[in-house]
Amino acid sequence: MSLVNLGRKQVLRRLRTVHNKAKENFEERGLETLSVGCGLATWENKRAAWAPSARVVLQRAALRPVGAAQDEFELSLTGEMEVNPTPLHVLRADFGCEVDQRALAERIPDGRIDELRELQGIYRWICGQARRSPGFGVDERIVLANFAYAKLAMVSDLDVALDEPVANDLIAALAGDQEAGTHRAWTTARNCNGRNGAAAKARPAWTRTPRHATRHPVPRLHGRRRNCARRRQPREQGAARCPAPTPRTGTMAITQRQLPHNAESRL
Repeated sequence: MSLVNLGRKQVLRRLRTVHNKAKENFEERGLETLSVGCGLATWENKRAAWAPSARVVLQRAALRPVGAAQDEFELSLTGEMEVNPTPLHVLRADFGCEVDQRALAERIPDGRIDELRELQGIYRWICGQARRSPGFGVDERIVLANFAYAKLAMVSDLDVALDEPVANDLIAALAGDQEAGTHRAWTTARNCNGRNGAAAKARPAWTRTPRHATRHPVPRLHGRRRNCARRRQPREQGAARCPAPTPRTGTMAITQRQLPHNAESRL
């Protein structure tokens, strides 16, 4: 979020939006996504019409409202500045760029980004690494926004263990491979009906009634069986006889004529 050339009301409105989004991510997903981004990298996007805007350097931040009206906010930096791995992954995967981490370490001798010259050196370093990317450039701006590493972590896990999901029939069937879907159906049928292999081959797995559904059937008393059950119950002399529950409300209806003479008329 850029705060340049904005009025106080617009700034407060955007701060509330960013704060509420960061709070939602932490409470529902357990992610601390609020961060300060330094430098916005952009390049020619051939996949879509929108222009990418990736933060080059990130630093974890905390935004706390002062008062219930949220008219003022306190911004504090809670982490160390680090290079954003997402644009580096895009340079490797989409453009085949080789990222030289040793050259980056030479620009940060102590391992901490705490000076302006070190930050500008990182801008020049990433521009040098992205020579194969057409239209790559860095806008030296500072923004406050929510940024999550969850998607990049998933991409990294898939890159390391790509053979396992490729060999999985269920994932291949979800991706549209009909042969894998057929093989998955036959495997499920064989596993579910191991004692009756002929029936498993005759019918697909999703058309059969599960075995556990017929083990303990729920007793259902209708018509004659329900009347027999009611006649078996002993009834005292003069006790009120309650009819069956009404089909709409499901409650017991007791009329005045069914009550004994010595009983109260109010229930």
